[in-house]
Amino acid sequence: MIAAVIIICLGLLTVSVRVWRSFNKTRADFSITIEQRLEAVGKMNEVNWVVCGMMGSGKTFLAGSLSHALGLEHIEIDDFPSKEETVDFFSKQNPSEVWIGEANPWQIPAEVFRMVKIVVFMDFDNAVNYVRLLCRGFQRWREERFGWKAFRHHVWEMAIKDWCRIVYLHGKANREGWREKGISGLKSDEADFSCIRCISPAEVRVLVSRIENYGYKHRRI
Repeated sequence: MIAAVIIICLGLLTVSVRVWRSFNKTRADFSITIEQRLEAVGKMNEVNWVVCGMMGSGKTFLAGSLSHALGLEHIEIDDFPSKEETVDFFSKQNPSEVWIGEANPWQIPAEVFRMVKIVVFMDFDNAVNYVRLLCRGFQRWREERFGWKAFRHHVWEMAIKDWCRIVYLHGKANREGWREKGISGLKSDEADFSCIRCISPAEVRVLVSRIENYGYKHRRI
């Protein structure tokens, strides 16, 4: 019995350490890379952005924070019911009105990628995305005052059964595909944007701190 408890505790500790590392890993050259790419763009509040990644990566929060910092309109692309309506909406945008859009890459038409100058690709481990989705499920359960029906819907059916299946069955393959084939569906000579790939929330914080260095301010991520 004691041996089983020890094994379980060691297993939980190992998982916790791996999750912590997934949230906090950073690449040595990341700061230099984003400095170069942001400098190449110029004034960051005068160009269109796209934030993309798997569900649970924190796209909406980051896009909202950047929108607040840079004074850009925040557009949730996955709110549009079809590709045609998405393209129609963005094609009617005034060129002088810049924006920041966010969605999973497969929800963003190539026509939209042609309009942007900076793409932030949130390429996080499955553990990061799923922990955030699990927290989202518990948060929604709390908002409905911890009722049994709310638990069954938000935590058991959505977070544990549905989101876990999506993240762990498709997350890694999707991210590898976007890395290898490109996230925009455009050929290399057609893609006129700078892509900043973040592999963890820690790298997102580094990106945001660099934006602060350029004189932009935002709420803390």
